[in-house]
Amino acid sequence: MQSDATTVEQYLAELADDRRPGMTELVRVIDDNLPDGFERA
Repeated sequence: MQSDATTVEQYLAELADDRRPGMTELVRVIDDNLPDGFERA
């Protein structure tokens, strides 16, 4: 899927309803495991 979203939140909002929960969880896991000093852009 191509997207013109410029943020993770915008991308998630564009997803089909059946895909959004899994991708939201994936983003949460990634965010929770970023090393200290790193943040999502």
